[in-house]
Amino acid sequence: MPQVRSHLLVEMVTLVISTVLLLALQGCGGVVVKRRVVATDWHGINREVTLEERFNCSLGDIQPPNRVDTAERVARLRQEMANYGIDAYFVNTDDQHQNEYVSPPDERVKYISGFSGSAGMFVVSMTEQALWTDGRYFLQADSQMDCNWLLMKSGLEGVPSVLEWMKEVLPSGSRVGSDPAIITAQQWISSESSLAESGIVLVNEAINLVDIIWTDRPAYSSDPAFVLDLAFAGKSWEEKVDEVRTAQGTDILVVTELDAVAWILNLRGSDVPYNPGQSRVL
Repeated sequence: MPQVRSHLLVEMVTLVISTVLLLALQGCGGVVVKRRVVATDWHGINREVTLEERFNCSLGDIQPPNRVDTAERVARLRQEMANYGIDAYFVNTDDQHQNEYVSPPDERVKYISGFSGSAGMFVVSMTEQALWTDGRYFLQADSQMDCNWLLMKSGLEGVPSVLEWMKEVLPSGSRVGSDPAIITAQQWISSESSLAESGIVLVNEAINLVDIIWTDRPAYSSDPAFVLDLAFAGKSWEEKVDEVRTAQGTDILVVTELDAVAWILNLRGSDVPYNPGQSRVL
């Protein structure tokens, strides 16, 4: 019973907030445009939900100064999708090492959507485009993306996941493309299986389509990695390796996370801003 009352309270609060926002927008003469989809809420019940409307997107609204118009870039991406026989294309903010913070040439989500946060994923179909991000970035994404983008606020009740949304808007037989180099094997396999349930094929593209249209894409840094002075590292890399060997208790340890490699070997780089332990050269 406490869980039921809690659920009802959340729904009531959400309804009140939505109503207040709707009345405020109508009072300002704004036009509220909503998209309805069927999603699964936290309690496993399918229901029709209304996604949060974008703000400052009505005729006459003053545009945020950091909003980026990416319509032309999305159009070029759709042209490449057509060239490759792709009905939808998705990309996340990670790089090939699954880093959350990436170097400028890996900021593909920012280039296509205008959103510069550290966590997000976009899906572009031939008719729609949407971006998913978490609660840290709801306001930022809303102000940075132009008004052609649906903003999917991950974690809020009723908001569909990336896969749920694609399965809802794409017909059976559709081909969805992505770059497997920036997606974990587990995520790829689970996505492939989930989409197949709706007759949608996940296509392994050898080249990232965003890279094709990104004509002024920055180059990767050519600065070499360097050894961190012992005064800052605190211990030599030999001492750290010995400690890891003792603590691990196994015959072999494979270390692939860049900041872990940087720590254990006392190496640093400069190709990821403000993240010296995430150098691609390590």
